[in-house]
Amino acid sequence: MKLKAMIGPILFSIVVGGLLAKFMFLQYDTKNVTLPATKTRDSQTISFLQVGVYSTIDNMKKSLTNLENYIYVEENGKYHVYIALSANEKNVEKLKGYYAEMGYVIYVKTIQVSDAEFLEELSKYDDLLYKTEDAKAIQVIISNVLNSYKELVINRHQN
Repeated sequence: MKLKAMIGPILFSIVVGGLLAKFMFLQYDTKNVTLPATKTRDSQTISFLQVGVYSTIDNMKKSLTNLENYIYVEENGKYHVYIALSANEKNVEKLKGYYAEMGYVIYVKTIQVSDAEFLEELSKYDDLLYKTEDAKAIQVIISNVLNSYKELVINRHQN
């Protein structure tokens, strides 16, 4: 007998709960949903420190005899030379100061990089660069980052 008395309130609760749920779902416009932008490791903006643009590779090599390590990219028949790169703005300023003391005029160019393995390496080197002020250590870090970029990004895309 008690079971029959409880069926009515149970059914009433289910119907009211269903109506309230339907009302709540109607409050959301599911057709024009935009997801918030999130930063993924698929691609990251990297600051490249450019030291010059040359019309021929021979001119580039003659001008850069004092630099031990650099990378260059050919764009529209011109050779863009980069001497350092970083994803950290404070490191970019540190690197600009480092090269300014040597007499170089630096132009910072931002480029999207999507190689996950390189971005992981760069993150580690950026942490080291951020923590040091030693010129020799900075030079070694720059060299390692450029070599890593050559190996992991440039050489992969050429093959």
